[in-house]
Amino acid sequence: MNTKNLAIMSTDIVGSTGTTAALKRKEYDAFRSKYEQLVKQLIENASGEIFKSLGDGYLASFESSTNAVLAGLNIQSQLKSSITTSLLDERFATRIGISSGDVNIDRGDRFGVPVILATRVQSIAEPSATYFTESVFLTMNRNEILYDDLGYISLKGLEDKVRVFRAWPKERDSRSEELAVLCIDIREGTGLLEKSTWEDLEQMLVAYDEVVFKHAFHHKGFFRYNIGDMYLITFERAEHAFEAAVSMAWAFRELKDRHAILSTDYQFGLDFGHVKQILGRLYGFSISRIAPLLAQNSKGEIVLSGAFWERMKEENPLRVAELRVNSLGQALVKGLAKPVEIYAFAP
Repeated sequence: MNTKNLAIMSTDIVGSTGTTAALKRKEYDAFRSKYEQLVKQLIENASGEIFKSLGDGYLASFESSTNAVLAGLNIQSQLKSSITTSLLDERFATRIGISSGDVNIDRGDRFGVPVILATRVQSIAEPSATYFTESVFLTMNRNEILYDDLGYISLKGLEDKVRVFRAWPKERDSRSEELAVLCIDIREGTGLLEKSTWEDLEQMLVAYDEVVFKHAFHHKGFFRYNIGDMYLITFERAEHAFEAAVSMAWAFRELKDRHAILSTDYQFGLDFGHVKQILGRLYGFSISRIAPLLAQNSKGEIVLSGAFWERMKEENPLRVAELRVNSLGQALVKGLAKPVEIYAFAP
């Protein structure tokens, strides 16, 4: 057994028993599948490691306290978006608690006071909140995170009170930024309802969701909306959005070759532009009109706007030099004075 200074994260779904009862078994299984993919991928993206699964929650370790808290905030933000777009409510929220200090490591498991504190702090956190202890506060980069000092709180099983903080994302409710927007959809998805059995369609949708979630999270995407089987996902970098779309396209092709999903085309549209966020809602031509319009022009290839292509050239000119895109001419977008140049890339 060896000892290492680590930050420990504990997560759990609020009222998991009531959560289970609120959905049919298949619906809950689908929710759990998305939940697990989201949490696991975002912890991995922050250089964390899950070392134990506890029913509806996880215990994970991080070498960086800052990474642990940022991962907690990102998980909460993504979960909130996923719950909202899935028409679920606060019963499906997650509590997160984080502590740090010397941890004993034995055959992949973690033991010690930080593990106990993380679970205790998680148990008192409000739904959709990330709480952390003073040990985390003293070792994290406080320039990256906003926080409230909740004071000294009595925790179950501990004699001394523990100083606890609540983390907040360092952003305003209203802001404008440039983002890459990926719109992905199933071609003629509504028509599949008439051509396929419910069993086949359900199998395809489960596989479709798994591919979209896995590759979007892996490439640091943020889920914004879904309408039916159409998803809108944003990325800070155009190259991340492009690589997510390419990896999704290859994954769908592999599933079709193995007859694991119905033979249909998957539509991809990519744009880069200003997106305005007001109280959690997103506004802007990129997300509301351009990316969906580009996806409509897709027949399995990845369709991208001229603005997205130019941004790719700025971010990674070497990668762009390897790519061959075909011009599809111009597309008129309602509300825009100038038509949008569009290109297609066949992965």
